[in-house]
Amino acid sequence: MPVDNPEDLEQYSTEVATRYLTTMFAFPVQIFFTISGLLLMVNFLRDINRKPNLEAGYFRSKIVNRLIRLLPVYYFFLLAATVGAILPGVELGLLGYTVLVREQQICRSNWWTNVLMINNLPFYEDQCFCHGWYLGADLQLFLLGLLMLWAIWKFPRAAKVLFWGLGVVSIVIPAVILYRNGIESVMTTRHSQTPFLFMYDEWVREIYQPSYNNINSFIGGLIAGYLYHQIKHNKLNLNNSWLYNHMLKIATPLFVLSILPINLFFTHNVPQWGILLHSILHRNMIVVMVCLGYIKCFQSPKGWARRLLSSRIMTTTGKLCYSSYVLHTLLIRYIVNYSPALLHFSAGDVTVLTLATVGLSYVVSVPVYLTIEQPISTVLKNWYSKSKKPKVA
Repeated sequence: MPVDNPEDLEQYSTEVATRYLTTMFAFPVQIFFTISGLLLMVNFLRDINRKPNLEAGYFRSKIVNRLIRLLPVYYFFLLAATVGAILPGVELGLLGYTVLVREQQICRSNWWTNVLMINNLPFYEDQCFCHGWYLGADLQLFLLGLLMLWAIWKFPRAAKVLFWGLGVVSIVIPAVILYRNGIESVMTTRHSQTPFLFMYDEWVREIYQPSYNNINSFIGGLIAGYLYHQIKHNKLNLNNSWLYNHMLKIATPLFVLSILPINLFFTHNVPQWGILLHSILHRNMIVVMVCLGYIKCFQSPKGWARRLLSSRIMTTTGKLCYSSYVLHTLLIRYIVNYSPALLHFSAGDVTVLTLATVGLSYVVSVPVYLTIEQPISTVLKNWYSKSKKPKVA
């Protein structure tokens, strides 16, 4: 983002604390992928428990309902990004070309990668609607998860082999990419080297965004969901598990160990074996910590935090999260477009702008939810339900 004091922003990006914060920004995404896998497994086992013989079309219905949930709002704002600079009433400001016209030009060429939900893959240099990469990666992992669940349902004895196999694959693929491309295990790019929302950053495009590099998070969620189901139905007591008890002891030290050496990748030439070893530790220990945290939570009585998260206000806010996420970047672009001058960077201003953007995104997401997401989803779900019913001759 253009600022009138780029030297201050560049200096800020080289501070040690900023380096640690920047390299850990991947953690929330890994956590969300873990939650996605957990919910998929919990819902699947719940359905199996209710009706062991799944009806024909069960997995197809899961996919259709997922697409109905994602696509209406996503496609609407994708269209808005494609024509954003020429919408009625939009006047280009001082930064209009940078934040609106350039995005529009990219989207006119690469819109189809977003429509097919493959814009997270590093086969295309320019990204339209950059933050939409997460939705593509999440859908791809969801489809992989459904394929796994189908295989487990059909061949239950192969479950362990599938989990172990995908676990190994999830470690090998990122390691091979790091080694082949000579990439660091964490993002070490400065602000001046990351134009247009990190679109051209090699670590982001090759390691962070592809779904196949996030399989570990999704698999961790699936395993945590399975353990939750077993614990809930009194089929498993992890307190007697040697592996579980030892993981509780070593997880936190290993997680800290995966974070401590981050600054070394900015200041030293770390050998390739060190990069690969750190990458494996850094990318997987956050997943282990999250899964262990959820399992401990499942084993404990419901406390104030869980009561708060399940309260009416939080569940209502949660319904707005998706629309808020989809529209927030476009909202920022319009705000910057109408800025009368170049923005001045300071840590305080960035914090205020971030909080204001989050709040405004939620405010705007209310009419989006009421006029686009909810009504279109309801119509499409009713149409799909009727289309599944056998026609009477």
